[in-house]
Amino acid sequence: TGMKFYLTSQVHVPTLRHSLRSTFQVSPDQVLPGGSETRGTCPATAADRWNSFEDMPELRKFLSSKCGLEEWVLADAIRMFWDEYLETELPAGEIVQYAQGARFALSQETIRARPKAFYTKLLEALSADTDPCANYIMEWAWYYVFAPAVQATPCKLSQDIIDSTQTGSVRSLADGGVSGVTSTSTTTAAPTPAPAPAPVIVRTKVTKVKSSASLEVEDPVATCQNQAFIDAFCSALEGVLDVRPDCTCEVPTRRLDASGRSLAGSVDMLYTVTIEEEVDESGEPVDSSSTGAALVTSVQTKIAAAASQPSTLTTALTAALSEAAVEMTVTVASVAAAETTEETVTMTQTVTSSTMTMTSTTVTETTTEMDVPEGTTRLLGSITVEIANDTFDNTES
Repeated sequence: TGMKFYLTSQVHVPTLRHSLRSTFQVSPDQVLPGGSETRGTCPATAADRWNSFEDMPELRKFLSSKCGLEEWVLADAIRMFWDEYLETELPAGEIVQYAQGARFALSQETIRARPKAFYTKLLEALSADTDPCANYIMEWAWYYVFAPAVQATPCKLSQDIIDSTQTGSVRSLADGGVSGVTSTSTTTAAPTPAPAPAPVIVRTKVTKVKSSASLEVEDPVATCQNQAFIDAFCSALEGVLDVRPDCTCEVPTRRLDASGRSLAGSVDMLYTVTIEEEVDESGEPVDSSSTGAALVTSVQTKIAAAASQPSTLTTALTAALSEAAVEMTVTVASVAAAETTEETVTMTQTVTSSTMTMTSTTVTETTTEMDVPEGTTRLLGSITVEIANDTFDNTES
């Protein structure tokens, strides 16, 4: 196969429980069975077998501290790392078998089966610190770097061993958390030390409700150049919608004369209400008490009400202009139907105590439209944005 691994340990990613190969030497006085039957990639005899999985609370605490992450986030960080840098999925059951200490042998052909760009990206992920968090994940990952097509665990497991991922006993690490040494037994499953910032996936659902209003004014160009008027219009809308939108003013270009002035006394006020909430993988809000969906519905309903009775917005705008001391006579002629778009923004980021590195951002966009006039067509596609090596100081951002 062009690769030689002596798989001595395995980790259950969701729980970080570990299981050791019984023939992995962990003390100088341990007597190991001889013979070539114990030297294969996987255990193959009664004397050379997988031990049950054991809980490693000290390991989870150590990785949590080293990576700057809560313990419950660690599994997601490992999954993201696998997807982003190994470009493959975790093995079935999310049980990863590995060679402790990252000891293995490879042929030239096996190494070159991956493009250089793959290794360059991986190297960059491991070069952010002298003892990067990702280094620990890499100890578990090396086999799968060179065998990316593996769908199951390289070594078969009995059902009893699989069941122990949920019921195993607790093991404590000895001083320093050194791989291969424990304080309660002569076997271990802790990976060799070496972490720093581990990547995390953050998904944000961004909903934008867009509409516009056609206003009758005396001087369209001067109106759109008047920031006080634009601010007053936004304030009027905030009173109607109960949320402040972003507003812009446009002079309808189809009705300009040769001098650039509007032949008809009108402007179009474009406005957008943006609502953001953190969601999980299925698109559901992370916070069960989130009011994002209700707010979207409320804004859509109030825009529809303004569209059916533009005079209500005229009244609100007149009051806002008076309060801002803007002398201008304005009538809202019409309000367009709301158009709603939803984007799910997935950010891959590495977090430490002082900085956040945004590795990449992928945006997928879906569109829903309400009350679009017959004959009107709007096309919205999808975009992908990639940002590399941009670091933001939390105190500034």
